[in-house]
Amino acid sequence: DVVVVDLGVVGRAARRAVREMREAGVKVGLFRPITLWPFPTETFRKLTKKAKHFVVAEMNAGQIILEIGAAKVGKQTVTGLNRFDGEPISPAEIKKSVMEVLDHG
Repeated sequence: DVVVVDLGVVGRAARRAVREMREAGVKVGLFRPITLWPFPTETFRKLTKKAKHFVVAEMNAGQIILEIGAAKVGKQTVTGLNRFDGEPISPAEIKKSVMEVLDHG
């Protein structure tokens, strides 16, 4: 239902959050491209075609979210989880964002 997208240092927190949510029965996946440019659009679409929502966790003001918005298909929603204050995004923050998307979507 939800795919968490991350790049770089957020990866460890995203993997942990996804693992914990899956263990709790939440239908969540993870897409972690190796590079942002060129964005792997075809691979992204192939792997996420059944997703209803994307949560994009990134340590900046929103670079990856633009690529996700352009690459998604259909009426999938895209929600950003951004931090740029030097503090890392935690697994708890990612889980909270995913659950909020599920509650409202």
